[in-house]
Amino acid sequence: MDGAGTKATNLYDSNSSDERRVLYVECDSASAKLRLTDGVTGWEQHKVRDIEHACLLAHSGMFRVGLLSLDACDVQGVLDCAPELLAVSPSMQWIALVSPAMVHNAEIRELIANGFFDFHTLPIDPQRLRVTLGRAYGMAELLHRTVTGPLNHKSISHEIVGVSRSVQQLINEIRKVAAVDAPVLVTGESGTGKEMVSQQIHQLSARANCQFHAVNCGALPSALIQSELFGHEKGAFTGAHKRKIGRIESASGGTLLLDEVGDLSPDAQAALLRFLQEKVIVRVGGSESIPVDVRIIAATHIDLKQAISDGAFRNDLYHRLNVLHIETPSLCSREGDIEFLAHFFLKEFRSENMSGPRGFSDRALHLMNVYEWPGNVRELRNRIHQAAVMADGRLISPKDLGLDRRSIVRRRATLDDVRARAEKNAIMCALRYTGQNVTLAAKQLGVSRVTLYRMIDKYEILRSCNLLDEAVSKS
Repeated sequence: MDGAGTKATNLYDSNSSDERRVLYVECDSASAKLRLTDGVTGWEQHKVRDIEHACLLAHSGMFRVGLLSLDACDVQGVLDCAPELLAVSPSMQWIALVSPAMVHNAEIRELIANGFFDFHTLPIDPQRLRVTLGRAYGMAELLHRTVTGPLNHKSISHEIVGVSRSVQQLINEIRKVAAVDAPVLVTGESGTGKEMVSQQIHQLSARANCQFHAVNCGALPSALIQSELFGHEKGAFTGAHKRKIGRIESASGGTLLLDEVGDLSPDAQAALLRFLQEKVIVRVGGSESIPVDVRIIAATHIDLKQAISDGAFRNDLYHRLNVLHIETPSLCSREGDIEFLAHFFLKEFRSENMSGPRGFSDRALHLMNVYEWPGNVRELRNRIHQAAVMADGRLISPKDLGLDRRSIVRRRATLDDVRARAEKNAIMCALRYTGQNVTLAAKQLGVSRVTLYRMIDKYEILRSCNLLDEAVSKS
């Protein structure tokens, strides 16, 4: 539930110090250009222009109130798309924005009467709209509490938030994957929330009432990984003074996250594969086969397919783990989420320091939007946490965030790196797909063979001389 909604007093008061979120859907670019921030205070506006995206956001549970502009040239289009949107979230309350002329349309009046909490005639009257929004929010809160109940944990954590398509798609994928009791592979860059996604899969699954354990495979010495996962018997090795129950066994009935699974040693990979196949474990130094019912979620930031090609990861284990797959999006690919998350985190940290900054300067917002964020959401959260504690002014500045003009330079420099990585990956994929045939790979990439050879040398792509010579002889 939103923070504002947890206050027991005066649910209808839209003058709360905590801004509430409203989803504003304006499907027709010809309709009035409304900005709630102009006069309607106390509300964060999140504007979208198509029904598909609006449905994803409404389904996410992040919004209690929505505004749908019916002031469109195509009345039939409004009548066709509105019912789908209104049906997505039963507790969400919608307010229609209409021109005085549209109110005279019988079909529009019927749509408003049957599907909307209220309507507001244009042009916008900020004071009147604030009252309507407050009433709609209060009703939505009452309905939400009735539908979900105070003890319902079957919802996506408030920590997985965002208004971008990619994060809403991620939330939908989590819900789908959670409903199926099968291994999951979660991939994505460091700092994108792979462990959080894994926890949400567990919380939404049938195993939610049982244990969730996480083990960082990359943080353990290879000699200890098998003991950590499978346990050991007393006297199994020097220092094994008593029996130890491993992570897999202790998570029986629940879920085990193997974080950085790509760092498992070959022996541990073989033992894990055996468990996935047979659903039994043998403790180190023991002989008893112990059946264990646990769901395995594996997470990694490395390219496991490349690790397989390099001989560092087992192909059969990869396919055992990759029954279901979720990829967490990088922060830079989440259009519109950087500013959204910045305000979200600042609101969180202001609860620790109520005398701290209340917002961001325009320059700080600009730099946040152009910075590359190599540490993704984790880096954004940490920078804002520090700024919320250390900033002296009312607004957080670039200096408070540790961002300045050099950040722009780094951003420009890394664009070349991103382009180079993309070109290198495309070349490697083409060579693998064509069996190292340079001529076919060049045709697939749309470049000459000479250009491709030059790019292979430029990016120092490792290759078999025999295969390349064979490709040349065939051309």
